[in-house]
Amino acid sequence: MWNLISTRVTQFFYFDQVVGRPVWKGSKVLDFGGNVGTFLVSAGDNVDMATTGASI
Repeated sequence: MWNLISTRVTQFFYFDQVVGRPVWKGSKVLDFGGNVGTFLVSAGDNVDMATTGASI
């Protein structure tokens, strides 16, 4: 049986590099990819979770 829950945590670092490493803190970020919100989880301290409204 396949595990359909994503466990990758490298999405943020790839996306951050592709868009030129902007300052994320203080910005509103919508985690619309994946199925368990690992984009923001992989961001660590680079994104202010209070600003995003994310719950982990």
